[in-house]
Amino acid sequence: MRRFRPDRVPADGASPGVVAGEVGTTAQALGAAGQGPAGQAAGRPATVEAPPPPPKTAAANEGQPEYDTQTETDAGEVKGLTPAGGTISFWLQPAWDGESREDASFVRLGDDRMRIYKSDHYLRFEITDTEGHPTSLGMPITNWTPNDWHQVATTWDGHVISFFVDGALIGQNAYEGQIDLPRDPKLFVGTNGADQAVAPGRLAGVQVGNQPLTADAVSRRFALSRPAEQR
Repeated sequence: MRRFRPDRVPADGASPGVVAGEVGTTAQALGAAGQGPAGQAAGRPATVEAPPPPPKTAAANEGQPEYDTQTETDAGEVKGLTPAGGTISFWLQPAWDGESREDASFVRLGDDRMRIYKSDHYLRFEITDTEGHPTSLGMPITNWTPNDWHQVATTWDGHVISFFVDGALIGQNAYEGQIDLPRDPKLFVGTNGADQAVAPGRLAGVQVGNQPLTADAVSRRFALSRPAEQR
């Protein structure tokens, strides 16, 4: 098992991305989301929009709703996940402040071929292709407040990776080749960093789907889902 070794981020932050837009062709949500009123217009009664269908792959948090960022948990294999497309989604509650330079791994798949992690003052999503070339996106998180929950979602569709935080698209980046993701990759949540200081926090609702969500679907999931104590 690899130990977490985050890459330091250049001073200019996230790498360049392509123009923002919807990703994928199937607006599937991750897990079972609640229903919410669609509002009332033209004197008609309010309607309720049914949530999109759940993903075809199993949720990683079955039997364990929360994880500690300072320890690593083997969440098992993610059946059916492929380099062709998918989504990772979770809620993150930092216990660090804006000055923290401690690193942490949140989610990694396929022996670090796909990972979401904190490096210095940045939150990052990174993939690695079969030639060993990484493609990544990042955002500064110095304005995050301890104990505030944030939803993180990342997607890939065979051509573009997308990064969302709290329902908003942070950025996109095009990549060539294929993500070096093995069949039914193993999922690890949290950090294996016994020899280093790790940014403390909690993860909840960790889910992986084998379809890339659209921007609208990610925004809808953010509006309709919360960690248990936030509902």
